[in-house]
Amino acid sequence: MIREEIRAANDSVAFIEKAYRKKDPEYAGFSIQQQQLLLGRLEEEWTKSECGKPPPTPMKNVSLPVHPTNSTTARKGLRKCEMIRAEIRAGNDSIVFIERTYRKKDREYADFSILQQQQDLQRLAKEWSEFGCAGPSPTPEKKAGK
Repeated sequence: MIREEIRAANDSVAFIEKAYRKKDPEYAGFSIQQQQLLLGRLEEEWTKSECGKPPPTPMKNVSLPVHPTNSTTARKGLRKCEMIRAEIRAGNDSIVFIERTYRKKDREYADFSILQQQQDLQRLAKEWSEFGCAGPSPTPEKKAGK
């Protein structure tokens, strides 16, 4: 299951690179960065699960955004709940951005990207409750329409 998710994330990076690098390099960089964060978490899960062979790697390297965020360094000093809250906020902001920017231009890609963000938000909500963070997990003030 982890292998399939890693393949899907790598396929997503390749798709974003091909379809959006020239049209909208800022969004391409942002989207690829999101996928790379997901890949990092999947690779951690791969290691924790003690899967046999190493996880699949992408066929080719893709260019990174100009100023990528190093999530480990940037979040090192934050408490876990603050980190989760920030990731949830970023995920919700991403969904709003995708809706506004891509819903009319490329409905299929918008649906695909939003689905990935929603899956990540579900995982974060689970982490929120597992770590015993105070209050309900942060949710968007208004939901993006399809």
